Amino acid sequence: MSSSEIFNKIFNFLHNSPSDHITAFSVIFQLIEYDTWYLKEELREIIHNVINKVKNLDQQNSEKYLKIIDIPLK
Repeated sequence: MSSSEIFNKIFNFLHNSPSDHITAFSVIFQLIEYDTWYLKEELREIIHNVINKVKNLDQQNSEKYLKIIDIPLK
């Protein structure tokens, strides 16, 4: 799976899922579901970029936005 496919998979999950389904573990599960073999730093960068993109699309006071900013980047 390419890094752009991983980005799209995580983005679609975060953007389309109800906020009560969004946790750090659920994001990680999106990665391991496809048995990706990327370096941890590469995956961290992809997740960071996805979170920034989704944050820019959601209102800052929305429940989903607040849930997403709680996902640790480290």
